[in-house]
Amino acid sequence: MFRIGQSLQDARIARGLELADVEQRTLIRRKYLGALEAERFDVLPGDAYARAFVREYAEFLGLDPQPFLDQLAVQQDEAEPIPFTPPPPLPRRRSSVRPLLVLAALAVAATVGVLAWKVGGGSSPHLPLAQPETHPVPTQAAAAPRKRSAPRQAVPPPASTPAGPHLLLTAARGPVWLLVRVRSRQGETLYEDILRRGHSIRFGRRDLWIRIGAPPSLDIRVDGRRITLPPSSRPQNVVVAAQGGLRQA
Repeated sequence: MFRIGQSLQDARIARGLELADVEQRTLIRRKYLGALEAERFDVLPGDAYARAFVREYAEFLGLDPQPFLDQLAVQQDEAEPIPFTPPPPLPRRRSSVRPLLVLAALAVAATVGVLAWKVGGGSSPHLPLAQPETHPVPTQAAAAPRKRSAPRQAVPPPASTPAGPHLLLTAARGPVWLLVRVRSRQGETLYEDILRRGHSIRFGRRDLWIRIGAPPSLDIRVDGRRITLPPSSRPQNVVVAAQGGLRQA
């Protein structure tokens, strides 16, 4: 049986490479590379990233990625989640205290009613009705003199500060794994995570190197202007120049 992980590991060892070497060249994190070789696909961010990482790892090792992708599809189809069956609800215990309390309250109310009837001579007492309070309405309201307020001085609006250059990345059509570094792939890492669908991240600079895991799902705007990526479903590396342009790296 064709084994994805064993084939990748054998090809890597045959080329004298460590996982750290592959991580540096492919920018796939070492724990994900180890998960691929161990066939622990549940460690990866999702099925789409598993296919992308398998393809890129195989191509880096000089292997044909199609057999790996076909076997991965078979294993993903076989891994069906076990349906969750909630436990039956516990039977509710009926309390015998409440009926006793209701009966006791009815007995007390009946006793009080009998005593009231005896004391009142069998007829209901007549209580005076409360009269609503009335206040005379003045025919002419005395108008209090109004104070003249001092004229307001016009306050000039604050001067608007022009917004600085910024880069906006939005996962518009699905989750996107992103790696953002300063200027180049060797630069300082500013962001490395999965951007969930509908979420955005903003950067206050434009000279950035970006690794995009799922380019069709990402929208890029520089100073409000949308930049279109080359049409490809494979991971891409792009550089956003300080002037606002974008090129593949």
